[in-house]
Amino acid sequence: MLLKYIDESTVLRDAYDTRKNNTSIYLASYGPDNIDLSLNCRPLNAQTDSIPLCVFVPSDGIFSLRFTYGTDISILVQVYLYDRYLNAMYDIKSNRNYTFSVNKNITSSFGRNRFVLLVSDSQIELPVPAKLLSFTARATDKRSAELKWTTENEKNLNRIEIERSTDGSTYKTLTTVKPAN
Repeated sequence: MLLKYIDESTVLRDAYDTRKNNTSIYLASYGPDNIDLSLNCRPLNAQTDSIPLCVFVPSDGIFSLRFTYGTDISILVQVYLYDRYLNAMYDIKSNRNYTFSVNKNITSSFGRNRFVLLVSDSQIELPVPAKLLSFTARATDKRSAELKWTTENEKNLNRIEIERSTDGSTYKTLTTVKPAN
């Protein structure tokens, strides 16, 4: 996907609408007409530009996004990836790789509702992340454990996911818990 800012574009006229191709994995942006775009031309403006992204994958797994940009982007411009599923923002000018997991049973982990690209020449208000203050796990029998934790600042969370891993790199979501907020 390519994002380009040009004077001739408007929010409703981006001139590069593209129908989804036949690949099983893809990332695209989309405009108000909900047509997937491989090249998205945006009007220049002095406000924060919010660009919804859609990601489609054939199955559960761990995937990576790699962001590149030309030398013509101003050092003053801020570019963030907002992950709605995790309720977190990532500065992609500082860290150009983003790894995420998809669980096809959880529709908010993929598709049109997962990511938003934010581009601004002014300060972007970042959400304050939750902070894990303590965590304990106690085996209750051979196949179960009791988990206890305390956090600070859960107001930006819509859920807490309990995950399990047998190798320390691949995780499976066991359940979700509503935060205390």
